[in-house]
Amino acid sequence: MNISHLLPGVRAVIVRTGYDKWIEINKPLCYDLIPYLSADASWFLARFTTLKVVGLDSITIDPPGSHASHQRLRNRMILESLVHLDEIPAENRSGFDMQTAPIRIVGATGGPVAAYAFIQM
Repeated sequence: MNISHLLPGVRAVIVRTGYDKWIEINKPLCYDLIPYLSADASWFLARFTTLKVVGLDSITIDPPGSHASHQRLRNRMILESLVHLDEIPAENRSGFDMQTAPIRIVGATGGPVAAYAFIQM
């Protein structure tokens, strides 16, 4: 089934769960409350060939003890622990430019990234 019409030409999907606010107020880490992508969600996103970036404000895209979503989306840049997504105005949330500056660490499978949202005013 061709689903490309659902996210036509979209190169990035950013998910705001509100979890960044949990971390900001220094709530204790509770593994049962960490939002993540469901298996269906990661399979769905993996089907889009134009999609290059998947990001969210949670600390991981996988439930505890799993790496399935990381494996399904391994050919995309995965951004975790994004902050200040609530500061993107509601009218711009479905269309803003984003720039990322990942810091590569030799031998690591991931690393820190600076991510910037550019909003048209």
